[in-house]
Amino acid sequence: MINNNSERNHLQILQRLFKEADEVMIMVAFLKFSGLKKLEHLLKSSKRCQIIVGANFGLTEPKALNLVLKWGKETGKITGFINRLDSKEVFHPKMYLFRKGTEAHIIVGSANLTGGGLVDNNECSLYTECTAGDGIWKDSKQYFEECCSAQKADPLNERIIALYTGFYLKQKPTNDEIDKFPDLSVSLIYDLKNLKSLYNKFDHNEIRKGIKEKEKHYADAKEVLDLIASEQHSDEDFRDLLEDLVGKKGTDGLWYSNGMYRQKTKIYAQQTTFRILINYIKNNIDNSPQSIYEGAKKIMKKINGVGPNYVGEIMMTYAPKKLANINRNPITVLIKEGCVNLKDHSQKFNGKDYDEYNNIVKDIAEKLGLSSMLAADYFFNKIYQNLKSQSKL
Repeated sequence: MINNNSERNHLQILQRLFKEADEVMIMVAFLKFSGLKKLEHLLKSSKRCQIIVGANFGLTEPKALNLVLKWGKETGKITGFINRLDSKEVFHPKMYLFRKGTEAHIIVGSANLTGGGLVDNNECSLYTECTAGDGIWKDSKQYFEECCSAQKADPLNERIIALYTGFYLKQKPTNDEIDKFPDLSVSLIYDLKNLKSLYNKFDHNEIRKGIKEKEKHYADAKEVLDLIASEQHSDEDFRDLLEDLVGKKGTDGLWYSNGMYRQKTKIYAQQTTFRILINYIKNNIDNSPQSIYEGAKKIMKKINGVGPNYVGEIMMTYAPKKLANINRNPITVLIKEGCVNLKDHSQKFNGKDYDEYNNIVKDIAEKLGLSSMLAADYFFNKIYQNLKSQSKL
């Protein structure tokens, strides 16, 4: 296999095969000056070369066609064709054939005869060595000759190139305006503009200070989780460790999800299963977000008082850059202020839902310049508290 990401790109392979070939046949959908010039010396010195290109979409460049015609006249060894302009079939193959005596070489893949196709783009092709007597060579050459036949192709001449140039110029404004890559500054999935506006209204020094404090709390929470996970504790010690995480009356916990302490008494007698949940998430942290959430949810259902908010906090504690917290606060903000189409309660989320949610949070964090899922969670909590104070919930 040839690909442009390796040490041997398409151009290097073609240059080697060109040098000794008795016969060269090239068939590509798009021909551009950038690709043709890279092979100029080899094309001009070739013993016999046939090139057929496509006309669809107006992407083949007329100046490249004129060069093929010019070089053909100068050397008498290059023959050019273009897929018939009246054809209603899109011409899209990319095949390079080389023969030296009975030794034959076939390259078929994605690479057009353009600078991008030969060098710059992420392209791949399969390269086969065979003999001129092998069926694969005979089939490939027969296909090439059929595509160059009078029924399917026009030989290059001034009139044909002029006709094609009219189509090319008509298509050029459209082709020039086409974006090669998606514009990630906006999103159809969420309203980044509004979220960014809300972010910019905050005191960024205060935001940084708050995130730093939260990072310290979650580093401490990780130590607590590791302690719980490491061994069976007395009922009193387990209660104290759990309260370190979720808080107790008059004292905040290390985690920020609201109301978790209200369910803590139900969990006191379920230390073993709670430890299994922690260890599951901890030991599978390198798996996909969907897989981690699905597995954790199965264990969660066996623990009375533990919901997705606990799972989300444990996941984000162990992987603050990879896994997003999931509870009412961020979900509400994403729906109300981010216009995201999400299920309105974390209890309704399955693994696939969480994976989509996780990707959205990560994307928003990156675009707002937030360093982690933990930082994004802090931002969502700030907005949630504002909504709450304004009685918008």
